[in-house]
Amino acid sequence: MRTKLLYLLFIVPFISFGQTIESETFDGLSLGSISGQGTWQSQIGNGDGSTTNMTEANLAVTTGGVASTNGFTITGPNGDSGSAFIWNDGFAGAWASRTSGNDIVEVEVSVNPGAVGTSKNTFGVYIYNADYTKVLAGFIVDADTNTLSVIAYSLPTGELSPGNFTYGLAAAPGLALASNTWSKVGVSYNTITGEVLIDSDAITGGPLGLPTNVAVDTPAEVDFVVASGSSTAGGANTASTTMIFDNYEARATASNTLLNTEEFELNSVGLYPNPAKESITLASDISIKNVEIFNSLGQVVLTKNSDFSNTNVFDISNLTSGVYIMTINSTDGASQTKKFIKE
Repeated sequence: MRTKLLYLLFIVPFISFGQTIESETFDGLSLGSISGQGTWQSQIGNGDGSTTNMTEANLAVTTGGVASTNGFTITGPNGDSGSAFIWNDGFAGAWASRTSGNDIVEVEVSVNPGAVGTSKNTFGVYIYNADYTKVLAGFIVDADTNTLSVIAYSLPTGELSPGNFTYGLAAAPGLALASNTWSKVGVSYNTITGEVLIDSDAITGGPLGLPTNVAVDTPAEVDFVVASGSSTAGGANTASTTMIFDNYEARATASNTLLNTEEFELNSVGLYPNPAKESITLASDISIKNVEIFNSLGQVVLTKNSDFSNTNVFDISNLTSGVYIMTINSTDGASQTKKFIKE
């Protein structure tokens, strides 16, 4: 993986209404391994090196989240190889059914990197294309320095071919997240222009951005990632460490809204129980215009256009088992998307 210094700065002050593609606070999940809870999945590899400890237990819901809520704790490999990818199924279908014009995918999450140590583990969040060869946008945190970088499939000046390049956010030694402190990090990918942005409360005057200089692609999945890490100067990794994530959200917007959390808090809705069998309840403090439910093929299977209240019960007993997307459109033009499972 090749590294460059991020060199462009864009200030994008305007705001648009967006819709939630998927979100997770981890508070509704059970403590322990995340894989198999709801639609959360994982893929683990230990490589051919000295790694021995990458198991499902390394990817756990814990009580270490923001303000002592649940969070997602990832423990890295203890050797010189190994990695894990963790994702929530259903992103591609939710993205395909987004509101027309919301062509920017934004991902935000709270990160607590812990203390700087000897482990060379790297942690991050990536937005992948359909065949997982391109990181359309993402960020990486190095455990041995807490340095934050952005990664994007791009063609930097002077390179002969595109690839998944990492970009530093400041001159050496780079921009580091505060140790043992929660920081908000957000990245976005514009599917029309290919521009990538990164913002964080650790970045002054953000967001930082870059043109990728390659053909645009379609986002298909968002993964939490961890890898053993290595250093030419410092030798192979020999120790594991942990990093904690919380308050994850992926959304579709028409313009930059990174770290503009107020809009989405005001327009928040709740959906329960999830998974559901006979009925599912939509709770909201906003004025709803209409609701549509889509199946995994993007087909509308249920519509409601009137008589909304603070709690709205939908009969889903006739739906087949599977993953569904509920799109909630408000009377002021905003929209959100929620995913649920019909058992």
